[in-house]
Amino acid sequence: MLAEFKYYLYFCVIMRKERPLYMNLMTDFGFKRAFGNAECLMGFLNALLEKDQIVIKSLKYIDKERTPKSKEERLIFYDLLCELGDGTTVIIEMQRRSQRYFKDRTFFYLSRSIVDQGTNQKHWDYHCDKVFAIYITNFHIPTDVVEDGGEGGKNSMNHKPVSEIVAKDADTNEVYSDKYRMFIIDLKAFGIKDEDEVNGLLDGWIYSIKNMGNFKTKPKMAEKEAFKKLFELSEVASMTATEYRNYNRSLKRYWDACAVEDTDNWRFERGKAVGIIEGEAKGLKKGEAKGVAETAIKLALNMYNKGFDKETVTDVLELSEEQTVAFYEAINK
Repeated sequence: MLAEFKYYLYFCVIMRKERPLYMNLMTDFGFKRAFGNAECLMGFLNALLEKDQIVIKSLKYIDKERTPKSKEERLIFYDLLCELGDGTTVIIEMQRRSQRYFKDRTFFYLSRSIVDQGTNQKHWDYHCDKVFAIYITNFHIPTDVVEDGGEGGKNSMNHKPVSEIVAKDADTNEVYSDKYRMFIIDLKAFGIKDEDEVNGLLDGWIYSIKNMGNFKTKPKMAEKEAFKKLFELSEVASMTATEYRNYNRSLKRYWDACAVEDTDNWRFERGKAVGIIEGEAKGLKKGEAKGVAETAIKLALNMYNKGFDKETVTDVLELSEEQTVAFYEAINK
């Protein structure tokens, strides 16, 4: 009885707080709540496969855990795993942060699902059902490869919102097999910021996934039949107190991940700035007869404006007494 009373009090308290209108679908809770619904997932898949004139009328969710067959193999947990009416396996993954060898991981997941089809059969003729893998990312996937085999560089699949990867003949461009396909949905490359710019069902789904947690009012597309279930499942007001508490925990993990990524980016940019300034400072130490004092002061001001304290500036640049005085005077102007 006491536990029920505490639950009731908690429910009353959080209900009185100002809640967002819809969930952030890039959280683990939000993504699985929405796309863990068969009707919602079928709508999304039909939009993605619309150009192939594929219409999905039924699907079933299957165990997301892939247990290793030996101690040498690794355990896999997919975000969502389902099977369509024709036997096609569909892997759906939401990847919020970039990671090294992400492209290798996409192939590993796809390949594992193919291999699993023959694992438990005594006699197998290698006939496989189709496997589609869908990766929704909140970052650009790089295409350049650095010497140690890692992924790096600025190019990233031409920053396309949707990329489809299939096995093709390198010379004729003929598809080798249509059974194994990967779709990369790059939310960062999806540039539509206004609902009126949405063109077609797939645009609508990607726009909703990216922006659901930011809607302040109910958008017009929420009334469209294709998106009704998605918006219905995403409504925060429809959650129980327990669901809302679990969602907030998931949201906090998402915020923490974003904060870590922002910090990593800040450190990278700061490191570049320090490297440039220190490099220029070393050049000064080697001695440029003309304009040394003026350049040193400009560098000092540049460092100071980038957030370095005065002591660090004078120490890194090894300013002379006269330059230090000029630097302090420039700051106080």
